[in-house]
Amino acid sequence: MIDLEHIQTCLGSLQMRTEEERPSHFASWVVEQGGTWPVMPRGVAHLVEVQLFEITGLGASSIEAIHDWMKCANRRVETAEKLNTARNALRDAASISDAVVHAHCQTLKSLGTPEDSHLARHLEAAIAKQNQPQPIQA
Repeated sequence: MIDLEHIQTCLGSLQMRTEEERPSHFASWVVEQGGTWPVMPRGVAHLVEVQLFEITGLGASSIEAIHDWMKCANRRVETAEKLNTARNALRDAASISDAVVHAHCQTLKSLGTPEDSHLARHLEAAIAKQNQPQPIQA
C-alpha cells in the first residue's frame, strides 16, 4: 500500500522546483523510494517512462514524463481523498440524508475497491427497502 503522504511530499517538492531541476530531483526520489528512471541514449527519439509510488508518467522527454507523473499523482491523491470522505461519511450513514448517502455510494462504486462497491450496493438496497411504502393495516 502506497502512503499518500509520501506522494504529496514528493509532489510538493517537485512543484517548488523549476522544470529543469525536476529530473535530478525526481531521480533522487526514485533512488530513495524505489521506482524506475530510464537511461536513454542521446540523439535518439524515444518515449520516456518514469515510475514512482506505483504511478507512471510518460512523455517525449524526462521533463514531460515527470509533468505527466505529477498530473497522475495529483489525480491519485484527489481520488483517495474522495474515497476517504465517502467511507468516513458512511460509517454513520444514519445521521445523513439519503441523498448524501447515495452520492457517497456512487463515489465508492465508481472509484473504490470491490469491497467498497459491495458495501455501497448494500447501503443503497437498505435505503430503498426502508423507503418502500408500508402496507396499511386495517
